[in-house]
Amino acid sequence: MAEWQQRAERFLLPLPLRYRTAGTEWSEGQTHNVSGTGVLFAAKQELAIGTEIELSLDLESGGKQLPSVVIARASIVRVLPIQSAPPLLAAKFLENELLPRS
Repeated sequence: MAEWQQRAERFLLPLPLRYRTAGTEWSEGQTHNVSGTGVLFAAKQELAIGTEIELSLDLESGGKQLPSVVIARASIVRVLPIQSAPPLLAAKFLENELLPRS
């Protein structure tokens, strides 16, 4: 029998982010929700499950930028295609760091 695992608390935060696979140009996206373990975001194109990405997430609140940026290495764990809309990608953080905005 599978062991039940509690999901990390998710925060509905529509924030801009940038993502890329190794050696490619940055693409723009937008978060749908963020947790301590990962992020669900709208992307310009689908990526295969298991694809590792780098992402940069600027934290904002009420139109004001907070003095930090999340830099992360993550792996795509789910792809949710939506009719007539950009796909949603669920990415699990493999490493992440909260940096002061420069």
